[in-house]
Amino acid sequence: MGDFDYDKINWETWSTPTNDQSREYKFIECLRDCFLYQHVLKPTRGRINQDPHILDLLLTNEEGMISDVEYLSPLGKSDHSVLTFKFNCYIEETNSERIKFYYDKADLDGLRTDLSNIDWYNIMKEKSTNEQWIFFKDKLLELQSKHIPHKKIGQSRKKNKAVGLNQETLKAIRKKHRCWTRYMETKSSEKYREFCKTRNKVKKLTRKAVKMKEKEIAKQVKNNPKKFWHYVKSKTKTRTGISDLVMNTQDGNDVLTTNDKEKAETLSSFFASVFTKEDDGDIPKLQGQTVKEAMNYLVVKQENVQKRLKNLNINKSQGPDNIHPRLLHDVCDALSTPITIIFSIRR
Repeated sequence: MGDFDYDKINWETWSTPTNDQSREYKFIECLRDCFLYQHVLKPTRGRINQDPHILDLLLTNEEGMISDVEYLSPLGKSDHSVLTFKFNCYIEETNSERIKFYYDKADLDGLRTDLSNIDWYNIMKEKSTNEQWIFFKDKLLELQSKHIPHKKIGQSRKKNKAVGLNQETLKAIRKKHRCWTRYMETKSSEKYREFCKTRNKVKKLTRKAVKMKEKEIAKQVKNNPKKFWHYVKSKTKTRTGISDLVMNTQDGNDVLTTNDKEKAETLSSFFASVFTKEDDGDIPKLQGQTVKEAMNYLVVKQENVQKRLKNLNINKSQGPDNIHPRLLHDVCDALSTPITIIFSIRR
């Protein structure tokens, strides 16, 4: 796909008005020899006082590979239409569904009430440490699903709208597309001037929206750095990672790793090979330590538990236990009692 700049080709008949030595004719014959399909059927470039032409092409080797081609207004001061289309291909689908919780809409009062109504002491006193933790975690996650709105998010998401654009900007963008369509239909200089006026307005509004968005992110960079790095990552065009490494097989051959597990084992083997091996024949003896005060009794107070829960950073991600810091922070008053009971039983 791209701007091929062959304005003399008639794509309805796949023919050229020039002889068989022209660049256009050779290009057409090359497409026929390679059995390629061309999917752009409407003019993509229109300049005032000039005939519109099909210059931007979409070439594939299967007719059904491209569908829903749309011709939108140009970007900036360009005179080439923006082409959007669906690329139909075969991919290996993976189930990557996850559950997103909306903590801002949580029923915190109901969650605290349900946690307070549980007889934690009698339930926990006969359980082991691991059983206590599993019961506490499962009960907390169960009540989270009950009192906090959530939904499943997978690969088939809706197309996100432009971030930070108000209704005035979105309305101006729609007007810009309409003005371009009217100009391509009428070839009127008046319609073209109207399009240019709307195009300049959209450019001004979108630049202002980007500046406001970046300013808002910059203000929150200390308290919420994840938002800043998410924005930075959205602007990068490459994704860094560990490339394929050379791995020694049991046969003594050198092959490239094919998955993350093999890469981790290769790195682990290399790090272990460069460790310094100390002589264990002359091990120094440590002097005996005198215990001044033995800690036989561990006191866990409810106010100390509340203090630590209140100091959690709610912008951090959840850990392997799937308990988000935002949940622990928002219901710390109700959680202090069961956590204190667990420590008191296991002291």
